[in-house]
Amino acid sequence: MTDTFASDLELVRAARDGHPRAIEALTQRLAILPACVRNQNANNGRRLQRDEEEDVVQNVAVSLWRKLDAFDGRAPLETWAYGFVCIEVLRALDRKARRARVLSIDDELDAAAPEAAHGADARESVELALEHVAGAGAEIVRLKHFQELTFEEIAARRREPLNTIKTRYYRALERLRSVLHSAFEERHERA
Repeated sequence: MTDTFASDLELVRAARDGHPRAIEALTQRLAILPACVRNQNANNGRRLQRDEEEDVVQNVAVSLWRKLDAFDGRAPLETWAYGFVCIEVLRALDRKARRARVLSIDDELDAAAPEAAHGADARESVELALEHVAGAGAEIVRLKHFQELTFEEIAARRREPLNTIKTRYYRALERLRSVLHSAFEERHERA
């Protein structure tokens, strides 16, 4: 095999088949990903930090490699890759916004912990709301905030991977936020 390929499609097929020169050529062509991510982040108001941009580059690279079979050669390889960049940047921004919402409820839950100034009433409100969350997520929230366990301790106790624990926790917090928000609005409508 030579170092040049007749088309992007030929290059992608050869890389997908594991030809070392094709993989190297594909890697060189995709070296534009960091600049594309920076550009897309700039277009979205530079809301991602440098380390978050690096995570996006990694996610794009993984997505591209997994989807090489879908490349049909109708557009240049870089154009095709840029579509992945746009999608991954938007996903990263969405995750960041969700984390910010979760962190605010995380702070609210810390305030409802047993030793907090709000006392038993706040904890009772959170406990009642957690009944609507139910399942493993509710248990993880209780372990984290009422027993003050770390994610690592919760993962060990539940014998589940750390990332699974975190995912369930953040999903449960989103659900909890919704339940608490609805309850708050209901109380104000009655008042």
